[in-house]
Amino acid sequence: MLILYDVLSESFLHLLLWLIFRQSHLNFINVRTAYASKIWTQLTKNLLTKSSTKRFQEYIRGQRRKEKN
Repeated sequence: MLILYDVLSESFLHLLLWLIFRQSHLNFINVRTAYASKIWTQLTKNLLTKSSTKRFQEYIRGQRRKEKN
């Protein structure tokens, strides 16, 4: 459920970024795209880091349970 919440919050942030950066000035389009791309990359990286950390912690717990049995 935590991952679903993270995905929804990422989508919400993407919507906010779109609202902030939407402008029709031609010189602004390339800058807007570059910044939005960098921000989106960082958000995705953060989500993947959280997800992989959680999976790693679950793996460690599973290994400890196996050792106890």
